[in-house]
Amino acid sequence: MSDTRTLRHMAILRYIPQEPQYTTTRELSDKLSNDGFDINMRMLQRDIEILCCQHPLSCDDTVRPHRWFRIQGVSDASLEMTPSTALAINMLSEQSHYLLPRQVHDNLKGFFLQATQKFAVAPENPLYHWPSRIANLSPGFQLCKPIIDDKVMQVVERSLIQQTPLEIDYRPRPPRYSKKYQINPLGLVTRGPVYYLIATLRESGDYRHFVLHRIQDAELMTVAQHQVQDFDLSTYIKNGNLSFPKDNKITLELKVSYIEGYHLLETPIHPDQQVSYPDPHHFVLKAKVNHTEELKWWLMSLSDISEVIGPNFLRRELAESLEKAVRQYQSN
Repeated sequence: MSDTRTLRHMAILRYIPQEPQYTTTRELSDKLSNDGFDINMRMLQRDIEILCCQHPLSCDDTVRPHRWFRIQGVSDASLEMTPSTALAINMLSEQSHYLLPRQVHDNLKGFFLQATQKFAVAPENPLYHWPSRIANLSPGFQLCKPIIDDKVMQVVERSLIQQTPLEIDYRPRPPRYSKKYQINPLGLVTRGPVYYLIATLRESGDYRHFVLHRIQDAELMTVAQHQVQDFDLSTYIKNGNLSFPKDNKITLELKVSYIEGYHLLETPIHPDQQVSYPDPHHFVLKAKVNHTEELKWWLMSLSDISEVIGPNFLRRELAESLEKAVRQYQSN
């Protein structure tokens, strides 16, 4: 690209404002002429087409003359993006939808578009094919996403950002009925397709987990939020509080078929698990784990290739559940 063309392109980018402002091709032509550029309308249109492939520019072609603007959320300093930066933004754009407030994610849509366009015009770049050569697949059978009210999500996110209490109208599992709660939101956690709002009740200070798609309405309160001392979301999750806890830690002893359960030797249930081999066809795992409902569900999923040896109460609990399942299948 010649120096003149480069300077002309830089000038065009400077003169295209960010939405909701806009400019027209004629206005751009006049400004470039005033800057001393010798350019006709055909050349300008070709320049704009090239720049649209490299930068987050857009056009409203439903009106005459067409209106050009830079997509909201992209500053002048970000008009150039290196291939490695574009790759990182491309790869993170999907995950950011779950981790960022929606209003922030919407403000970044220009960066995401710019990252996509950066590679669209440079297929010869060796990084171009990376997104098509790597994928993240969630384990197990996946359920569809529940429907979350957009207004509820916006209010919840605002309350977390501003540390403001909420009054929510919450619909629990049947047969219980909807109930209003006044809460102090502490954190938002995604588990697969489900969002959990961690909060304390304003009256008692007790911790509660509210499934976001069951919140029918949410309103910010004008009173000050009760601050929870020493609350750390990472520690709260690490301690198993979102795994439907039943008791504290237990020592799990699990006999597993060697062939079918070999993956448990490669991906241990605990970093300090102990392994023994009572016979050529089985191994026994022994480790301290959190006693949760999820542990029981996981053990049930392995019930055809494993046997809980201890603790005894957990062995009895699984046996009762399996007997119930057998009765259901034999009832017909």
